[in-house]
Amino acid sequence: MHPYLPKSLVIACLLAFTQPVHAGLLLDLQTATGGKSATVAHVGDVVTLNVYANVTGANATTLDDGIANAFFSIESNSSSGLNGNLSLVSLESDFSATSSSGGNVADLNGDGNLDVGSTNDFSATGWVFVRDSQMNLFTLEGVHQVLLGSLTYTVTSGAAYPNSATINIVGRTRVSAAVLPTDWTEDGTEKITDMGNTIPIGSPVTIVVAPEPASLSLLGPAACLLIIHTRRKEKS
Repeated sequence: MHPYLPKSLVIACLLAFTQPVHAGLLLDLQTATGGKSATVAHVGDVVTLNVYANVTGANATTLDDGIANAFFSIESNSSSGLNGNLSLVSLESDFSATSSSGGNVADLNGDGNLDVGSTNDFSATGWVFVRDSQMNLFTLEGVHQVLLGSLTYTVTSGAAYPNSATINIVGRTRVSAAVLPTDWTEDGTEKITDMGNTIPIGSPVTIVVAPEPASLSLLGPAACLLIIHTRRKEKS
C-alpha cells in the first residue's frame, strides 16, 4: 500500500474496479451438457447444441427482466480441418410464437459446410427468429439464462486428429429504423438493439477430434506379453 494514501481510499478504489459489468442481453451457444467443447471421432458423429439468452438485471425487483424476440444465425468454421453440417434450430415452445423460425440451412460463410440462418440484415427471411407472443419475464433478479432452442452438428469429413471446428452465433445487425434484431426488458425498461449494432454473443463452441489410442494399448497387457513372449521364442 502507498504510504501516503489512506487505507479507506485504497479499498474504495479497488472496489470501483472490481464491480461486475452490467451485461444486459447476451446470446450464448453451449453443448448439451453446458460446456464449450465437445469431442468427436468419426464421420457421422452428432453433437447437440443449445442456444441460450442471458439477461442481467441490476435492481432488486423480480419480474422486470426478460426477452421477447431475437434474430440470429449460427455458423461453423472449418478452417482447422473438421467439416460438418448444422441443422435447423428446434425452438422452445415459449419462443415459437407466430412468425418465429428455425432458420434456413445454407452455406453462409463459403466453407462448403451447411450453417443455419441468413447474412442479409435488410431482410427477415432465413434468419433464426425466436419470438414470444409477449415479453418472457424471469422470476429472479441477477443473471438469468433461458433456453431458446437446440440444433445439431453432424461431422461430414476431416475426422482425424488434431482437426477441429468452431461454431458460434452471429447476430443480425440493426441497419435501419425498421429492423429490430432484438427486443428485451432489463430492470423494467424495454430495450432494442442500437442502430448499427448487433446483439452481444458469447464465446464459440469448439468441436475437436479425439486422438486415436495406440494400437498396443487396445490389445491390453495380456496380449502385449503374449507378443513379446512369441518374439523371444522366434529368436531362440
